[in-house]
Amino acid sequence: MWSSGLQDNAVVYACARGTLSLPWNLTLSGGDSVMDIQWFYSGRSEELIATEVHGQFLMLPAFSGRVRKISNAGIEMDGVEAIARGNYSVEVVGQSAAGAVTTLRRSVFVFISDGLQTTDEHLHVTQQPVAEYDNSTHQYHVVLRCGTFTHPTHPPFEVTWETPSGKTEQSSSYKDGSFLLKLPIPVEGGTYTCRLPPSAACLHDNRTGEATLTVDKMEARLAVLEARQASLENVNNELKTQVHDVESKNNALESNNNDLTTKYNALKTEKDVLENLLLNQTVSFHARLVSHQADLPVGSALILPTVVSNHGNAYNSSTGKFTAPYTATYCFLATTEDFRNGLYSVMSLVVDGTEMDYVRTHDTNYYQSASVHAVLHLTAEQKVWLNVQQPNNYFWARATAFSGFLVDHSQ
Repeated sequence: MWSSGLQDNAVVYACARGTLSLPWNLTLSGGDSVMDIQWFYSGRSEELIATEVHGQFLMLPAFSGRVRKISNAGIEMDGVEAIARGNYSVEVVGQSAAGAVTTLRRSVFVFISDGLQTTDEHLHVTQQPVAEYDNSTHQYHVVLRCGTFTHPTHPPFEVTWETPSGKTEQSSSYKDGSFLLKLPIPVEGGTYTCRLPPSAACLHDNRTGEATLTVDKMEARLAVLEARQASLENVNNELKTQVHDVESKNNALESNNNDLTTKYNALKTEKDVLENLLLNQTVSFHARLVSHQADLPVGSALILPTVVSNHGNAYNSSTGKFTAPYTATYCFLATTEDFRNGLYSVMSLVVDGTEMDYVRTHDTNYYQSASVHAVLHLTAEQKVWLNVQQPNNYFWARATAFSGFLVDHSQ
């Protein structure tokens, strides 16, 4: 696996006619081995730079004498030119101790620049025409910009600033190709100097890595005041717009107030009517067997098909199940009786298959009776039924019934 260091798809900078270093590195576990390594370039052309097979490092003719291997998967290249910018990648074929073959690949994008690595030949410092607001200080600041660099991301170096009083300051940030320095309030007038580290900035051919700008104290303070004034005007305009919007909305609300009140009262009346209807809903049922039932399958519902009453139609005589029409509290009762010695009745009251109550008769006497009952709070659509619990069962029609009714609509 790859070790920490040069990350995949990273951006690397190098100076023209200098050395490009790509220190890729692998961490090998015990028994792992590297079979083959290849290094590629993709930019103005597609080329194989070098390869290593079984420990033998070989360079392609175009790179002969200026490429060498570093770490265990990296390379260094001397004398790189600006036109050689592009993607550089490495591909490693390895084998684990278990014999599995794996291919690993990593790439970076390389910028190779000449001179100061700026869009101009010489470094320069400029002052932003408009002061910039800083959320951390809650103030407007005059901002100086050092250079316009070609780096799409932060360069691999920092510039230093020298203030008119001789203090050394670090850049506030890097943005849009320039190092920025926010001047503190009050602004110190005089000459500000931006300096680049020579080795990092690719300085050669007697070019300078230093630029200066003289800041006029009064002009700088005026720029801050103008920025504040412009901000206040923008805030004032926004407030005027918001006040106008609020007044328009207020007028609309006032004109519709009577209609809204009428609609509210109508809806409230309708709600009260519906609540009264709901509270007055009657839910009750009573069902019994039409004939004796024996040897019913264990786990099946005891179906009582003869419906004496079924207010609300919540009981289903085909399935023997009661379905709660509302979320409310209900009361359920059931009775049964066996018939003779050796037969018995065993049943439970269940909610969606979960047992709530259980009863059985004794199998050594005649005409043993039993009953179950429960007061349950049900959610709408929950089902309640009598469940057959044991084999060798018998339910006498004349004494077997199932009843239930709604007790309270409270949620």
